[in-house]
Amino acid sequence: SQVWDDRDVFLLNHRTRARFLEQGYKACDVPIMFCSFDHNGDGELDFQEFADMMEHMQIDIGGDRLLDLFSSFDCDGSGAIDDREFVRTLFPSAYAEIYGRIEVEPTAQAGAESAAEASPRIMPEPTTDCSAP
Repeated sequence: SQVWDDRDVFLLNHRTRARFLEQGYKACDVPIMFCSFDHNGDGELDFQEFADMMEHMQIDIGGDRLLDLFSSFDCDGSGAIDDREFVRTLFPSAYAEIYGRIEVEPTAQAGAESAAEASPRIMPEPTTDCSAP
């Protein structure tokens, strides 16, 4: 069922975060780490680059479970993940601190008769450029 699948992904993310922290890394290290594993310099990690990073970090998750973990980070379904997606999933409280500021943007509420209500949204800064020397 979907509940068990969600639980499994949650546990995978929890284990990955714990291992990441055990290795001495912090959320603010993610952009630089991504650049070191971004072999083609496109600012994103494809599945193989991600697998290389996980192996380097000694996070031993194989096969389909590694693909499930990768998919949990790939928020936009592009087939690649950037450092923002990784941080947003593993370290959501650190996201705004690393990448941007929180601004208020009007959003329509379902069933609301008013035009819009304000809700906070993280406004991103530019993604890390891995191609810079």
